[in-house]
Amino acid sequence: MGVFTLIALAGSVGQVVLLQNIDFAKPIVTIRKKIEQVNSHGLLFVKLMFLSAPIWWAYVVVAADYFLNLDVYTQMDADFVFDYLMVNSLLVIPLVWFLSKLGYTNLQTAWVKKTIGFFTSTKTMKALESLQDIENFES
Repeated sequence: MGVFTLIALAGSVGQVVLLQNIDFAKPIVTIRKKIEQVNSHGLLFVKLMFLSAPIWWAYVVVAADYFLNLDVYTQMDADFVFDYLMVNSLLVIPLVWFLSKLGYTNLQTAWVKKTIGFFTSTKTMKALESLQDIENFES
């Protein structure tokens, strides 16, 4: 669980680094692209949330132990734990594929646009659309 916290922290620091690396002597398109990359950083946190989904049950186990002094893990059936781990392991590949599709390069795909729009803010969605427009302009 701490790994995901560190990744989120690194993402936040990454936003600051992106902002500091903007060279205002560069062409306006380059500057705009960097700014929109910072604005679209919210999508990274959505992807992180989905990646951490397989371990959400661990939060319940830890919270029950901490707040209720109830060791839920020892009460769980070994088959349940094994089945849960197997199902989550099998879901990793489709999850990684799904997350790889969530980006500005795939906004023309209806389900991608709806999914991003549902899980992110309007600001993030506009930033992704701007990044797509900039890429189209550059090519």
